Amino acid sequence: MTNRLILSILLSLPIFLFPQSETTEKGNFDIEKIEKINHFFDSLNLKYKASYIEKEIKRIQKQNKFNGVVFVARNNHVFYHDAHGFANYKTKQKLDTNSIFELASVSKQFTAIAILKLYEEGKLDLKDSVQKFIPCFPYKKRTVHHLLCHRTGLPDYFKFSHGVWPNKDSLMRNDDLIDILCKKKYRAQFWVNTKHKYSNTGYVVLASIVEAVSGQKFNEYLDENFFKPLKMNSTFAGEAPENLKKRLTNGHAKWYGLREKSFMDGCLGDKGVWSTTHDLNIWSNAVFSGQIISDSLLHLATTPKNPDMIAEYNYGYGYRLGKIYDNQNLVFHGGLWGGFNTLFIRRLQDKINIIVLSNLDNKSFRQQSGKWIEIIEQL
Repeated sequence: MTNRLILSILLSLPIFLFPQSETTEKGNFDIEKIEKINHFFDSLNLKYKASYIEKEIKRIQKQNKFNGVVFVARNNHVFYHDAHGFANYKTKQKLDTNSIFELASVSKQFTAIAILKLYEEGKLDLKDSVQKFIPCFPYKKRTVHHLLCHRTGLPDYFKFSHGVWPNKDSLMRNDDLIDILCKKKYRAQFWVNTKHKYSNTGYVVLASIVEAVSGQKFNEYLDENFFKPLKMNSTFAGEAPENLKKRLTNGHAKWYGLREKSFMDGCLGDKGVWSTTHDLNIWSNAVFSGQIISDSLLHLATTPKNPDMIAEYNYGYGYRLGKIYDNQNLVFHGGLWGGFNTLFIRRLQDKINIIVLSNLDNKSFRQQSGKWIEIIEQL
């Protein structure tokens, strides 16, 4: 609600809202009373914003058959948090705000922050070559930095794995993928650091570096260093703990059929983190308030790293970077895997979080990017 609209409402209100007893002898309004009135209109403003968001979510759901959970907050004030549709279309199990989703590529930020935490602890350097941690790695001169900002040219494991993984009923793990890369030595797509090209393979390699440096499995490292300390009790990587299995959602194809599990589900780092909108909000607020890594490292992660991309749409470390009206900075990432469709947005200036988790692969809310920006503008 704009100041002009608030003023017009004020001018239209009956005079009894401002009785004579609330003025001083000089005719000026009593400050304490004015503060109460201002608080009243602030509350109206919040209700207006919440109703606007509700209307837009309902419209998106109706037009595009959105299925998922939406969370919108600013500076820890939640404007909207609701679930729409089914966790499983076949059984008609309904979604709720505690439903757990595969985050797909939204998982990459956890991998990047894990690497930066290890860097801050002096356990690795961003200029270190991959061979320092994986001696057999056949792609020379690739560094941790190149992996983080997608400048390696590594071959896409989504494309070559089908031809080399013998048993599609068993999961291919990170170690298996590293072994395949070392033995097969597939040709790189381009020479290192000559351009940006999004690489899922690179983020699997980063997760393997976390394991090599920490001496822990990647999922265990995330759990011990991030999820448990932050009390993200509904978040895990890889296989679900027994106590959370009933809250898992199923990924669905465009026409509502269940997505089949993939042998590539076993690879972590590029995907594989499961969470809720509530836990992701906790994570976002912790990361961007300096609880996980220092402000200087967070700035490094959210600074464009690709000179061949425009500044208004770039990539840092685990985050896409953009700008909207009045040069406002957005940190965001989307994800698409196994019938899950996810979106994470953080506006840095005023701590806005928009989190959308869907288990229907119809890209409905992605086609409404303009509306998400409008929602941000309303906040």
